[in-house]
Amino acid sequence: MKITATLLLAALISSAAIAQAPLLPGAPDQRQVYQDKDGSIIAMDKLGTKVFATWAEFHQSQFFLDHGMRCGSHDRSVSPGGWNNPPPSDCSNVLTNPLSGYDPGGGEIFDIPVVVHILHRNNGVGNISDARVYSQIDVLNEDFNAIGGTPGSPGTNGKIQFHLATTDPSGNSTKGIYRHASNAWHNDKGSYYNQIGWDTTRYLNIYVNSAGGNLGYAYLPSGGGVVGQGYDGVRIFYQAFGRNSGYAPYDQGRTATHEVGHYLGLYHTFQGGCHSGSCASNGDLICDTNSESSPFYGCGTRTTCSSPDPTTNYMDYSEDLCMYQFTPIQINRMRCTIMSFRPDLVAGGGGGTNPPDAATGPSPSNGATGISTTPSLSWQAAAGADTYDIYFGVSSNLSAADLAASQSQTSFNPGQLSTASSYFWRVDSVGAGGTTTGSTWAFTTDAGGGGGGGGSNDLLSEDFESGTLSAGWITTGNIQVHGNAANTGSYGARMRRTSSLEHAIDASGRANIVLSYARGTSGYDGGEFLTVDWFDGSGWSVLETTKTTAYETQSFSLGAAADGNPNLRIRFRANANRNNEASLLDDVVVSGD
Repeated sequence: MKITATLLLAALISSAAIAQAPLLPGAPDQRQVYQDKDGSIIAMDKLGTKVFATWAEFHQSQFFLDHGMRCGSHDRSVSPGGWNNPPPSDCSNVLTNPLSGYDPGGGEIFDIPVVVHILHRNNGVGNISDARVYSQIDVLNEDFNAIGGTPGSPGTNGKIQFHLATTDPSGNSTKGIYRHASNAWHNDKGSYYNQIGWDTTRYLNIYVNSAGGNLGYAYLPSGGGVVGQGYDGVRIFYQAFGRNSGYAPYDQGRTATHEVGHYLGLYHTFQGGCHSGSCASNGDLICDTNSESSPFYGCGTRTTCSSPDPTTNYMDYSEDLCMYQFTPIQINRMRCTIMSFRPDLVAGGGGGTNPPDAATGPSPSNGATGISTTPSLSWQAAAGADTYDIYFGVSSNLSAADLAASQSQTSFNPGQLSTASSYFWRVDSVGAGGTTTGSTWAFTTDAGGGGGGGGSNDLLSEDFESGTLSAGWITTGNIQVHGNAANTGSYGARMRRTSSLEHAIDASGRANIVLSYARGTSGYDGGEFLTVDWFDGSGWSVLETTKTTAYETQSFSLGAAADGNPNLRIRFRANANRNNEASLLDDVVVSGD
């Protein structure tokens, strides 16, 4: 069963903080979750020990579900402690009083400096890129400010924005990203925050590690005794950090949005379940979020407390792609929390400008073979980029001498190339916040002379045996590379609910284009199916629609419209409505003479 979303860790240190601290002594369910030195995931509780091959397998497990490892707040009835005087009442842990003075309209912009600590294993696992960090800051700004044209646009503009810190606590210049190699810290063990954390009254500290097996956790300040403590801040599971992280359905940066919501005083929308008391002092303390009996997993709508549940709210447990709003009173409460509990945090106005995202989605895909000697190179537009610097050469160590163009377009023609030769290219994103260096991609040109099929004639060959999606795939919805989805080998792709996999194909100079693949389905009933189609540059054509259960290998000739076409696309679309229904895909090959 699929469980989606984030998790808030508990504060045994402070009763006003968040509950469920699985790695601290005295956890009520005696739970510990960590990654062993061989890469396996060890999950222990009072009933015994379970071992999982990967984090993805663990986050789909019954253990993850049974222990509520999504997010859970501490009972607010517990005395907060740590305050010499009662906490401010307008946004305390027992009441929200949404006075107009806290509204964003006409109010100042609260600009929060962020420092990101990446705590990776000694072997480099978890050492995410700067580009992922920049994309996460972008997502926070989109969601907290309902920026038009972004997934968060239907929400409420809170005038709460975030920037990577530009000066450290000593006044030195910084880019706000720090890396530390430690297997223990990566497993969320030890008081690393006391050693590397910055002043928690002046900076939002985000620690990116395994989050103790959770998807994320934070500490609420609105009961007192948290602000100024070393442990204050947010932890995020490294594969759920940033946009398009490849860890669907936790891959759009909404784990951090959810946890920063807690950091700024918000409770879950299902806090307290259905209740009949005052909405300002019961449940989530928010009067414009309908109460709901329990967390909502997945996408869609439901009613549990005589009114539609707030399933699109960032503080529910919906999938990343299906949550898109804070309400006006949630914004009011967060701004009250900043003014009452975290006044030293905000820099006020303006703030830093972050570098653009890295360029992604190369075509030809990285490592492609049999490419035309007159290819068109393209990539997906990067957020925050005004122009792109394109480097192209015959060595993987691209240098300034290999700068081939600086342009605003997202495609580039390198001219006539040699046959049977390897080439390397890189796209650096350039914007107001600086330059983000892209990944180095490679391809090999066709040997020439035509003939035969398969092998060097493959334009795309994907067997998913790396355990992850290779570069070039565009995904929507819940896509997983999973051991239970394999047709051959150890891995295949599992497409749950409504989701899709799409890939661009450059067939320049090629003919007799053939798409072959293995597919099956699981749990499908009436109206649910897998659709396979392809795009010739002007329109889509369906190759098959099926709900066949057992794996079968299919092969289709794409016809004359595909010959020599640089703008082909193939797509696999799953259409189902429950978590236990899925399409399975493996051994995808596109070939041509």
